Amino acid sequence: MFIRPGSTGDLAVPLMLGTAQGGLEVGAHAVRRPAPSGITLKATLADLNAVGGIAQSAVTGITLPNINADGTLGTQTINVSLVTTNAADPWYEDALPSSRTDNHDGIREKLGIIAAAINDARAVSPADPLFPWTATVDGTRLVIRPTGAPDRDDLLATTLATTGTNIATRFNVNTGAYVLGAGGLGVGGFHVPGTPGDDGAAPLSSDYDDAYPVIDREVDLFNLMVLAPDAAVPVQDLYGNASVFCQKRRAVLLMDAPATWASV
Repeated sequence: MFIRPGSTGDLAVPLMLGTAQGGLEVGAHAVRRPAPSGITLKATLADLNAVGGIAQSAVTGITLPNINADGTLGTQTINVSLVTTNAADPWYEDALPSSRTDNHDGIREKLGIIAAAINDARAVSPADPLFPWTATVDGTRLVIRPTGAPDRDDLLATTLATTGTNIATRFNVNTGAYVLGAGGLGVGGFHVPGTPGDDGAAPLSSDYDDAYPVIDREVDLFNLMVLAPDAAVPVQDLYGNASVFCQKRRAVLLMDAPATWASV
């Protein structure tokens, strides 16, 4: 049995557990798979219950950020109709002929309609960067992702809202990639700018020698070792110990000769 979304506790039809079976119950790690990047409907039962209880006619469009011709951010509203049964019916009622839940799979049905509307808006001009969004339905999550600029976290800073009924609090906003180091501006508040990286000190020939026992202990089998020249450690300083180590392990040693070496 399951609780009908938006209800006060009345029991609905018998139902297999799990989203794969047509249910609203989600697995313990469902919120982590796939990683929620972009603008994503939360997959908690509380959020599904809240969304499932609103009227089908309450949501008539979805507003997303777009990119103006001058590169600044604007907004664009996509009109959608989510009325599949009756205008006053809640979202959880569906008109799917193959519904396995006594026509109570309306949340996924409505999310699919929204996703299709977003993708249709994108398909009008696929090469147009001014509307950089695609959408999918992952189980009971609507995922809206930017295309072409996954590291533009400022593109996700605008709140997702729906016309008529604002369900923005039911969505997470997250960027799919972050700019590391001091260049990470943290636009949108998704991360704190870092500090410049540190390559560390130049290696010593003893650092290479110290690595051979570790390799001998932790690597069962290898047949090739490649050592490139380094300004701080000339490759000729490494040749002796490296060749002895590779001989013991029956491995081939490739040495990249520096330009200062004479022909052999």
